[in-house]
Formats: sequence, C-alpha cells, structure tokens
Amino acid sequence: MRVSVSLFRPRVTRSGVTTVSKVWNAAWRDPQSGRRCTKSTGTANKQSARLFANQLQDKLYRQAIGAYDPTEDYRDLLFATARDKFLAAQEKRLRPDSVDAYRYSLLAFERTIKPKELRKIDQRTIHAFVSDRVQQVEAATTNKDLRHVRTFLNWCRQQSYIAIVPDFSRQFLNVDEADPVWIPEKDVKAVLTALADPALVLTKRSVNWWFVFIRLALFTGMRRSELLGLRWSEVDFDVGAVRVIRFTSKGRRDRLYEDAHSLTAMLRTWYDSHAEPPKQSDAVLPFDRTPRGLYTDWYRILDHAGIPEERRFTPHGCRSSCVSELLAAGFALTTVRDWVGHSSVVVTERHYAETRTDRKRVAAARKVV
Repeated sequence: MRVSVSLFRPRVTRSGVTTVSKVWNAAWRDPQSGRRCTKSTGTANKQSARLFANQLQDKLYRQAIGAYDPTEDYRDLLFATARDKFLAAQEKRLRPDSVDAYRYSLLAFERTIKPKELRKIDQRTIHAFVSDRVQQVEAATTNKDLRHVRTFLNWCRQQSYIAIVPDFSRQFLNVDEADPVWIPEKDVKAVLTALADPALVLTKRSVNWWFVFIRLALFTGMRRSELLGLRWSEVDFDVGAVRVIRFTSKGRRDRLYEDAHSLTAMLRTWYDSHAEPPKQSDAVLPFDRTPRGLYTDWYRILDHAGIPEERRFTPHGCRSSCVSELLAAGFALTTVRDWVGHSSVVVTERHYAETRTDRKRVAAARKVV
C-alpha cells in the first residue's frame, strides 16, 4: 500500500485580494476513504517542508499497515531521546573517552537550556546557551561544548530528525591562543630526575609508566588520546616502527614513525618489565580512568621536580615542545605537519608562529656572506 504526500502553497484571499501563501502545505489521499486531506507544514522553507512531508508519508504508511509507533514520531522527538540515540551510535565508532566528552557537553547543554523537543532548538537557544555557559566555564570549554552540540545536531539532520541546523558561525567565542610551549631542557631533566627519586609518591600510575609517557610524548609529539590509545600491535620492534591509527587520532589519519629504534628500544624495556607479557591488543600505557585523573600525578611530579608555578606545563606541552624543536631545527612545515598529525601546514604555522624567529636564526647562522 502506497501513500503519497505532495506539497503546495494555497491561495489566500484577504480583503478581496488573492495571494499565494508563503507557508507550504502537505496534501495526500486518505488510504481508507480516498478523501483528500491537507495539513500545514508550519514553515516557508521548502527543505523543512519536504522533510515534514517525508516524515508524514512514512507515518501514514506505517499507520496503514499497523506498524506505527507514536514514540517514533520525529516531529515531536524529545531532545533526551535524540541524545541517547546519538551517543549509542558514537559508541560503535569512537573511543569511550570521546563518547564521554560528547555526553558531558550534551548534558551541560541540557542542564543549561532544558530543551524538550529537538525541533525547537534554534538560533536563540544556542545564543542563550553560550551566554549562560561562559559564566560557568572558560571560553575554550564553551567552544568545545558548542562543537559537540553542532556535531550532534548535524547528525540529527542526517537522520532526518530535523531539517535545519542553526548557524553556529557567529556563536563561537574569541579565545586568545596561548603561546606555544617550549619546555627548557633543564626542566625535562628535572622531571626525569624526579621520577628516579624513590621519595616521589604517585597514586595513579607507576614511575615507569610516567617515564614512558613523557619520553614518548617528547619524541613523537603524540596527543594524549593517541598516547593512551596506543596498542602493542602498533609497535614493531623488528623494524623500529610505531604507528598511530586513525581511531585514536583527532585528525582521523594514520601516521607512522619509522626507523625509531631508540624509541622502540625504550618500549621493549617497558614491555619486558611486565610480570606477564602483554597481549597485542593491550594498551602500551593502560589507564582505565578518566584522563583527568592523570593530573593528580602530573602536578606531584612537577612539584617534586621543583618546577615553579610560572613555568608549569601540561602534558600537551610535550607535544608543543616537540613541534617547536622540529621547526627551530629547520625542518619543513610539511615534515612537521606529517610528524605530529596536523590537518594542514596552516595549523602548524598558525599555532607555532613564535618559532619562526628561531628558524630565522638558524637560517642566518647557515648563510655565508
């Protein structure tokens, strides 16, 4: 049994003047009586009206065959229902910590705005969320939440839950980018010396775990998610290679560190230190808690190393330091981009512009008059 729904704009007569309505209406034949039925879509946007007609056609067909479930009426789909559907879909393709990040942002959005029906989220809703959220957290965190909400709404549009996604282009807040971190060599040595001190007490992970984490981050410039997502199956001791797979990478791209024999030798020592040989599917740096738990140990290490508060850095500083050192050494932007997994050389140059002075010094030292 086929039910067809078409769109039209009715003529409206007011004060003796006939005009064509801007609002689209849907028309169809009742499957039982054959009577022509109409219903306003409530929108002048043809894309939204077409979505309304498609959903109505699907609803009428399922009603006709007795398979209609009112909870599947997308026009009245609740925000919470769509959120749960989205998170369930992401769990099949993303790491648990990435799914948790989406869940955190969507719950913050729901807690701040208290939306009920998904289709009622509009430009004003997003603006109100930004205005309230920035009073609670940093601007950078607000922007991250906005990106997650935008991804969620785009997914809902792909699923035909909504027709239009609000414009986010002017919603993001201006955030002053921090200068790229270049960890002084003396601070690196101080941290490694602190790790070797038996008096250092760590609660989240062992000293050896942290030693591997820091050395690996400084050498490769891996992101935190890439470090914690690295598996033994991606380490080839024979050829001295370490692979970052797209599943753990922010840029969703694979990259390979070849002929890194000093790196794989350190990883071999870490591998052999386990009481039982790890499985190939096991994480090189296992951490079964939220990554935020790392900072408890991290700041204990910095305190024990005597790093003053004004020179403190986060684990991401190891990545920034790696990029800065490569650029200062004169490596091409394309080489650095591929090494750390930036999406383009524009990202490399924009975020690490301060190192251009150092590259000029390298060039000046090499030039001969």
